[in-house]
Amino acid sequence: MPLMKTLTFNIICGLLFGVERGIRREKLVGRFQEMIEGIWSVPVNLPFTRYNRSLQASTKIQNMIKELMREKEVELEKGASPHQDLITCLLSIHGKNNEEVITEKEIVDNVMLVMVAGHDTSAVLITFLVRLLANDPDVYAAVLKGTNNSLTSLIIINRNFFSYPSCSRIHYPSDSGTNYASIKGVKGLFNCLFLDFRT
Repeated sequence: MPLMKTLTFNIICGLLFGVERGIRREKLVGRFQEMIEGIWSVPVNLPFTRYNRSLQASTKIQNMIKELMREKEVELEKGASPHQDLITCLLSIHGKNNEEVITEKEIVDNVMLVMVAGHDTSAVLITFLVRLLANDPDVYAAVLKGTNNSLTSLIIINRNFFSYPSCSRIHYPSDSGTNYASIKGVKGLFNCLFLDFRT
């Protein structure tokens, strides 16, 4: 996998699903790559076709997600925070009488959707954002200033700042808005969805 795609997949695994580095993530990366390769292939489900390998990889990923969900359910029963990642957040949603609101299949489908939708589009956006920062020193200086201010205040609050709850508390000053403006500018300069089909 190219570097930006690996980076975005690692972010998705770590922050959204709570899958830390190790054998499980490596298996997930390999199967995810097989699944992605078959998305745009001719939908002929014969053995040894790319489409067939993609379907098999998708089934294996769904089984891994179900296994991960069972682990997260045990953690929730032991008193873990329901906001530590996307899976635990979805598992902790219950109705008025503590009945299940979201089925296991719906959670698996949502996790797969986030995984696929966030992977390529985020990688393309980050690639062009890095290109914009490298080619425009004024934009780089403004984003660096805003990010330094935000991260400095975050590090003071929490030394372990690369977790889902702490990253969600990063505050970008509304007066500059430079970081968000940079991303909007990149999206305007380069149509990420169109370029996504070429990656």
